[in-house]
Amino acid sequence: MASQEIKFEDQIGQLWGYIKGFHAVHVVSTGDKLGLFASLKAADNGFSAEELATQHDLHAPYVLGWCRTAASFGFLDGDDSTDPVTWKLAPFFDLILASPGDPRHLANYCTTTTDHFHADLDRHPDFFKSGEVFTYQEHGADFTASIADLTGGLQTVLVHNVLPKLPDIGPRLQEDLKVLDMGCGAGGLMLRLAKAYPAMTCVGVDVDAHGIEQAALEIDRAGMAGRVSAELVDGGDIGHAGEFDLVTMFEVLHELPLIVRPQVMANCARALKPGGKLLIIDETYPSKSGDLRKPEYFFPVLTGYNEMTWGNVVPTRAEQDQLIRDAGLVEIHRDMIGGMFTVMLIEKPMD
Repeated sequence: MASQEIKFEDQIGQLWGYIKGFHAVHVVSTGDKLGLFASLKAADNGFSAEELATQHDLHAPYVLGWCRTAASFGFLDGDDSTDPVTWKLAPFFDLILASPGDPRHLANYCTTTTDHFHADLDRHPDFFKSGEVFTYQEHGADFTASIADLTGGLQTVLVHNVLPKLPDIGPRLQEDLKVLDMGCGAGGLMLRLAKAYPAMTCVGVDVDAHGIEQAALEIDRAGMAGRVSAELVDGGDIGHAGEFDLVTMFEVLHELPLIVRPQVMANCARALKPGGKLLIIDETYPSKSGDLRKPEYFFPVLTGYNEMTWGNVVPTRAEQDQLIRDAGLVEIHRDMIGGMFTVMLIEKPMD
């Protein structure tokens, strides 16, 4: 069958769509920061722009412009039968834009994009000339907290929907399993695990001092100090051997410098009991240029570009497989979450 003819109108229309998306992200970020989506969600009958502005002590003409633009993007619906127009969230956007903690909530991704990712992207011309790297750890405490908030929904899906279905691990979640979270960040995954499975104990390790400091605060706030702990490590030997039934690496593998990945995988293998499992959730980069436009690689490619000046490189399937083999481990299950994230369940062979 002949390939479809590529038209100029299609190509330029595609770019205009991306330009529109840039502005849509900023509209969402503004609404999220000002609490406009939350107010609209709570209002059964909606608000006029003037009412919304009064509630938040904002400039009414700007709020009206925001409402109209958000409606043009499909986020809001306007009711012209009222005077002035009444605005409500469009169907399902209460979940997408006004449900923090829900896995379907994306407003925080837009806000993180404008507040943090944009700053890096704005410096790309300079980075490209210098080859400079601005690591995750150098971004600071606010960035660490933002990423923790951003990944919370996916962690909830992992804890309640993915883990229970995994072979061997799923049926044992109510047992007194000992879990190591490699690259624990602010401790969100450990706390979700400990709350969901009361017999479980969790230890987290990370090289990011900001993350460990925040994790310690969150552990104390949750009253989990007896079952959850966080340790600052230097990337070498983490000091744990043969202790854990399960090791988790949540959105960590692609953030590791290439040179330390074998060491970290070796640490995971060493920390596991014989027969223990390593669970990796990460992006998988396409190995062929012809796959770059496939839907399943959209997010890995986006992540690779956003984070390349952090020194991050998203691994391909072949690179993941090599790291697993070199650590003396065996992959026993592979799946995807949301069409974007790869789930790998890996086993340490019995002695």
